[in-house]
Amino acid sequence: MAAMGFSPFDYASLSVRAQRPAVTSKRPAAARASSSLNTAPTSAPLPSLKKKVLVPIGMGTEEMEAVILVDVLRRAGAEVFMASVETELMVEASSGTNLVADVCIDECADEVFDLVALPGGMPGSVRLRDCEVLRRITVRQAEEKRLYGAICAAPAVALMHWGLHKRKQVTFN
Repeated sequence: MAAMGFSPFDYASLSVRAQRPAVTSKRPAAARASSSLNTAPTSAPLPSLKKKVLVPIGMGTEEMEAVILVDVLRRAGAEVFMASVETELMVEASSGTNLVADVCIDECADEVFDLVALPGGMPGSVRLRDCEVLRRITVRQAEEKRLYGAICAAPAVALMHWGLHKRKQVTFN
């Protein structure tokens, strides 16, 4: 009987944490260009085919709604930014679980997203509603006809407060 050849599994290539997306540099283009040593002409970079998604979190966010949303979107290949509306990246969720955001919401203010998805939970939805940066991002999302959505308490608490439920089909608890 011939021995079957199996290649050894490479455990070193596994990662428990998904790589966090980098927010694009806010340095002026001239400053970035002047720091480059390569003067050879290059082709323009290819546009990213990944969808860019913002999932904001705040103290009291429902952890399952945030984590499952982030996990499913990342598994589907989206570039997901979990952003804290608090002053710290670590946020205590509604059941006491500590969530660590990728970025603070301020770092996302000038970004363009394919989707902004608000998880619910209380008082998390209130914390999202009261974040002026998130309000501006979400209103801009609506004005530019890009996708936005909310789960559980967030449609009633945040979207309705911002006037983003008008002429929309909204279902919530």
